[in-house]
Amino acid sequence: MPSERRKIYTAEVSNDDPSRAAELERSLAERDPELLAAADEVDVTLLRWSLSLSPLERLRACTKATRALERLRYASTQR
Repeated sequence: MPSERRKIYTAEVSNDDPSRAAELERSLAERDPELLAAADEVDVTLLRWSLSLSPLERLRACTKATRALERLRYASTQR
C-alpha cells in the first residue's frame, strides 16, 4: 500500500492519470523496491522549496548546510 506522500507524488508525475501513476509505481517496484520504499521518506515540500529558489540561492543554501555539517563533524571529534 503506497503512502499518501507517494500517491501525491506519482499523481503529480503522471499529470493526475491514475493508470499512469499505477504503472509507474509497479515499474519502480519491479526494478528497485528499495527505491520505492525510500520514496516514502522524501519530503516533497522540501523539494518544492528548493525548486522555488534560483540556482544561486540553492547554492547558498547548500553551502550553508555544508558549513553546519562541518561544524557538527568538528564538534563530534572534540570530545
